Amino acid sequence: MWNEICLDYKIMENGKVDFLAMTYVGSSKFGFYKDCDKAAARLKASLAEFDIELKVLRISHLRTLVRFPDSNFFYFFTRYGAGSWFWKPILIKHVLEKYEPRYLLYLDADCVILKDPRVLIERELQNSDISVFKQNVPLEGWISRRALRYLDLTSSEARRINLLTAGILLVRNSKYAFLFMNSWIYAMTDPRVLLSPIFARFGERHRHDQAVLSALVGKGVVNCNIMNAGFYSTGTETLEKNFEKAWVSTGDLGSPASKMSYLQKKRLIFEYYSRKVYDFIKSVVVTPIHLLFYLAQKKGPENSNPPNLDKIT
Repeated sequence: MWNEICLDYKIMENGKVDFLAMTYVGSSKFGFYKDCDKAAARLKASLAEFDIELKVLRISHLRTLVRFPDSNFFYFFTRYGAGSWFWKPILIKHVLEKYEPRYLLYLDADCVILKDPRVLIERELQNSDISVFKQNVPLEGWISRRALRYLDLTSSEARRINLLTAGILLVRNSKYAFLFMNSWIYAMTDPRVLLSPIFARFGERHRHDQAVLSALVGKGVVNCNIMNAGFYSTGTETLEKNFEKAWVSTGDLGSPASKMSYLQKKRLIFEYYSRKVYDFIKSVVVTPIHLLFYLAQKKGPENSNPPNLDKIT
C-alpha cells in the first residue's frame, strides 16, 4: 500500500504546494519554553526522505498574529506548551491561508514520519476535511473540572467521549477547515478552559488544547474523521503495538538517565523545580489579569458569539 501513490502530491499547475507539513518550535530563550530545535531537525529529516516540505514556525511568526491587547497575548507567559498550545489552531489556519496547500499535515515537533503519509489522504479524508487520532481512554480524567463546567459538559458525558491526540492532524484546505480552526481558537480563548487551575485538586489532570479539541468533537460542535491505527508512541497514547505497522511515531529525545553524569542529573532537578516556581509565580500574577482582559473583550458584539461559516474569510 505504502508504495502505491495514485496522485502526484508535489506542485500543482498554479505553482502552489499540494501537500505540506508544518510544526511549531519553541525556544528556551523565551520564558523557559522547551527548546525543540533538535526534535524539529529529526522530523524534517524524516519528511525529507519522502520529499515532503516542512514549514517550521517559531514565536516570531506567532507574535505577528497575536498582539497586545488581544487576551490571547497573555498565554505567552505560560511556559508549558509555549502557552498551553493555544497557538496550534491559529498557526494551522495561518499556514492554510498563506501557503494555500491542498492538504496540510500538522505534527508536533517530537514526531517522526516512518512511511509516506500522502497515501492516507483518500482514505482518511474521504468523509471529513480533518482527520485525527483517538486514544483508547475517555476524556474524563484528562480534563479539569473547571473546563468541563465552562464547556457545558457533565462528567458522565466526558466518560463517553474519547480523548483525541492533538499532536497529529491531517487537514484538507477547505471552508470547513477554517470553521473547525475558528471554533477551536474561540473555545481556547477562555483561560478558564485552556489553562490548568492554579490550585488544582489532587490528581486532577488537564490536557489543554487536546482536552478542548476532544470536548468540541465529542459535543458535536465540530466533526472530524478518526484514525484508529498507524500511530506509535513511547507514551500511553500509542495505537500501534507493532512499530513496523506505524506511519508516524513520537517520543522523548532526551538522554537516558542511566547515561547522565551526577552533575547533569542535579542540573535537570534544579531546572525542573525552578520552572515550577516560575510557572506558579507567573500564574498567580498573570492569570487574573488575563481573565479580566478576556471578560472585558467578550462584552463586545464581535466576541460574544462563537464563529460561524458566514464570518470565515
